[in-house]
Amino acid sequence: MMTALNSSNLYSLSEVDGGYGFTTDYGNEYLVTFSDLTNIIGLDNIKIYDFGVEIGKRVSAKNDKTSGKLKNTVVELLFRLFDKQPECGVLIIQNAIAEYIDVSFGKTF
Repeated sequence: MMTALNSSNLYSLSEVDGGYGFTTDYGNEYLVTFSDLTNIIGLDNIKIYDFGVEIGKRVSAKNDKTSGKLKNTVVELLFRLFDKQPECGVLIIQNAIAEYIDVSFGKTF
């Protein structure tokens, strides 16, 4: 069973068209999306999602990654996806944040 993260270590999330949005402590605005690719790829027995993280508005050049809240917020969104849809087994991560997640979790893909 997965355990949710402490909400004090996350950015406040709001549902927006096509995903979730949040604003960092430095004022940068992010959009996180999950696009269902299952029908496009043509699989019947497993859900496949494209996972995207975009910077919608950059207010500050300061690094949002230093506090850990950015990573925790992304992990929380992944938790929500798998919690709501446990049959989901594959995520395709776009390059925008893949390198950061790889380094954060100590994994190489």
